[in-house]
Amino acid sequence: MMTKFMVRTLVFLLFITSFNQAIAYIRPAKGRKVILHKRYTKERKIELGLLGLSTILNEAYVQTNNIGGSLGYFFNDEWGLEIVGGYSFLNDRPERTELEGWVHPKSNRYSPIFPELLESQYSVSLNVTYTPFYAKQLILHTLMTNFDIFFTLGGGVHAIKYYPSFNWSSQDPAHPPDTKDDGSIDQSRFGYNDDSRSGKAGRDHFYSKVIPVSTQMAPSINLGFGQRYFFWNYFNLRFDIKDYILFVDTSSGGTIPEKDTWLGGYMLVNHVVVWLGLGIML
Repeated sequence: MMTKFMVRTLVFLLFITSFNQAIAYIRPAKGRKVILHKRYTKERKIELGLLGLSTILNEAYVQTNNIGGSLGYFFNDEWGLEIVGGYSFLNDRPERTELEGWVHPKSNRYSPIFPELLESQYSVSLNVTYTPFYAKQLILHTLMTNFDIFFTLGGGVHAIKYYPSFNWSSQDPAHPPDTKDDGSIDQSRFGYNDDSRSGKAGRDHFYSKVIPVSTQMAPSINLGFGQRYFFWNYFNLRFDIKDYILFVDTSSGGTIPEKDTWLGGYMLVNHVVVWLGLGIML
């Protein structure tokens, strides 16, 4: 009898111990803001973004690469604010070089075509960040990684140069360049009989004589999402995709009138940007 009592008591104690351990495991896993053994938290922390490299994906005539950084503060693990800035480095695509150095096939004369485009210089934006997802994954059953997925929404300014389009060979009667007595274009006044003026030198020469380039601070809004992969104790690798919508003033102040758009002379330009950078939680 005593033996049965001791066995039952032992089984009961084991059951109570196992039940308490199960409750201790389930409780943090079921919490709204708690995950079991969550190693990386952001509440009341500062994130310093370094070595941010990005590129604009959807430009036709210019390849724009940026270097920048960010500074963010998290009120809790979900919500935060960040300031993002970047400086641009530009390279002309072959399409722009070809158009600006175009030779008319009939007259065999230099007849450049200047496409409408923007050249980015630098940008600054203030964003709200929302992080609804935090997760772990096991790679090859050996490496445990922690990551989160976040969304951003904000606004800022972009310093840009706006180049209005102009097709010299079209001889647009509404905006005629200087012409000779026979009606042909007097290119010699602007130095375009010399092929050495093709490319950037010719472009700068043309816009200084005919159409002023509009240098402006364009307001912008942006919407994006991204992912952080955490490693060590304070570092993360951050990947972002953002769509920047720029409000560009199309008035050149020269012979080309501003565009008649529903925004009253402004046009919307989308820049889809991919960003990769290193983050440090402080």
